[in-house]
Order: sequence, then structure tokens, then C-alpha cells
Amino acid sequence: MENVVLKNAGIVEQQKRNFTSTLVIKTLGILKQTLDQGFTTIHDCGVFTITMIVLAAGALAVAILGMSIAGKSLEQIAVEEIRQSK
Repeated sequence: MENVVLKNAGIVEQQKRNFTSTLVIKTLGILKQTLDQGFTTIHDCGVFTITMIVLAAGALAVAILGMSIAGKSLEQIAVEEIRQSK
């Protein structure tokens, strides 16, 4: 198994040592090895999509059910929360 290590972050230096086509070929080889190990892009997309749906649902719930805080100081918000909890 081959590990990917960034030895030099300088893109100009990388391009001087390797042609773009060589970098693409190396990258495709690494991607193939990764897919052969069982890590699939579809799986990653599924996890990302589910996470985004949960986060969007949470944001929507806060937008609909949350209290309006526009133009209020933290002290005013705290006082309102204390009054509502009594």
C-alpha cells in the first residue's frame, strides 16, 4: 500500500518535477487503490447528504420555532427566557 505524503506544498516546484499528465496518472492510481480498499465515493456522498439533511432540518426548525432576537441585546434575551421558563 502506498501512502500519500505532501513533501513540498509549492505547486510551481511540483510542476517543474512532474508533468501535469504524470500527476493525473499518479492520482488516478491512488484513487483506484482507494476504491479497491472499499472506500466508495457513493458511500461518502450518502453520508454527506444525510448529514446535510439533518443540519438543514435543524436550521429550519430553529428558523421556524426559535425566538426572534433581531435588535435585542443578550441581556434582553436572557430576561425573556427567564420569564418564559417561569
